[in-house]
Amino acid sequence: YSTMLVGLDTKIQGLKEIVDINVKDAEIVFDVTKANPIAVKSEVVGVVIDEDELKSKINQGLLLDTSIVLEIPTKRVMPKVTKLELEENIAKRSSFFTDYSTSSSDRKFNVVRALESFNGMIVLPEQEVSFNQVTGERSAENGYKKANVILNGVYVEGVGGGVCQASTTLYNALICGNLEILEVHSHTLPSSYIELGFDAMVSEGVGDLKFKNNTNYPLYIKTICDDKKVGVEIYGEKFDGGTSFKRRTEFVEVLLHPGDRIIPDTLGKYSSKVTYKGEYLRLKYPHEGYRVKAYLDKYIGSVLVESKMLRDVTYVAQEGIIVEGTQEITEGITIPPNNVKFISPQKSSNTNSDNLSKKIANDNPPNFNP
Repeated sequence: YSTMLVGLDTKIQGLKEIVDINVKDAEIVFDVTKANPIAVKSEVVGVVIDEDELKSKINQGLLLDTSIVLEIPTKRVMPKVTKLELEENIAKRSSFFTDYSTSSSDRKFNVVRALESFNGMIVLPEQEVSFNQVTGERSAENGYKKANVILNGVYVEGVGGGVCQASTTLYNALICGNLEILEVHSHTLPSSYIELGFDAMVSEGVGDLKFKNNTNYPLYIKTICDDKKVGVEIYGEKFDGGTSFKRRTEFVEVLLHPGDRIIPDTLGKYSSKVTYKGEYLRLKYPHEGYRVKAYLDKYIGSVLVESKMLRDVTYVAQEGIIVEGTQEITEGITIPPNNVKFISPQKSSNTNSDNLSKKIANDNPPNFNP
């Protein structure tokens, strides 16, 4: 009897290779080339030979005869994740777009270059993401071009100009998706492409945008770029029925600017423009500052059920800078008429919550968006 069972385990393993079907969970197929990038691949129910039951039947059969015929007993193995579950729980959480239609071609290139680093990204539950780490060094070697950036309250040319519009677009998609923000910073000056309080300044070694997937399912990020606008779509765990989130800026106060400050060109940096005392060159206009509060409002249907303040942001008032030549005027030297108009400290402002967005857009010259 025992001799007949020699090699039984080996034979059963051979049968398992023929009969067994591996169980597979349903899974998300994420394809950013499609308008709807989320599809669900069906689960597969597993089938395995019930080895204990098979051995028991063989033992019972051999007690009666040396040759037996029996049906191989199997067990079903159910997947942990089904297609129905994913379809009921995964949806678009949010989307957000900003306009860069007036930007230079190099600035547009940088915005797209940064956002494409996130296109197709899958963020697992509890995973943390750093914008600076994902986009990499803002350098020519890393594919970025020169465009205007804000530095100490002044627009200057720098490699990677425009990347902050990419981080701002992503940030607003994240907060509209009610996702956890670990780090965010504002600019020193308002940006014309976003409401006050909702910009996200990034700079290597200075400021980053960091976020965390605080949901129960992976997040799927798709970016969209054309010649006029850029956007971010975020897919993941579906909100409860009728739930949505909206951003809101509360205007607090205007900070009056201090007017112009004249500095002598002692290093001769602007000697091609100004040489003598009384010759002036404007480097920067004064700008009033603003204090605002940024809120995220939760709605169920059309009913506001919760309001959360995200940030209390101050955009510091900026002084104007005028540079003046340093050489004394000698006999026979005539300087041209001064066309630089000096601006005094601001006494009052007509800016309010109604006209603020329009004023910011007008104050920021085209192609100078940070």
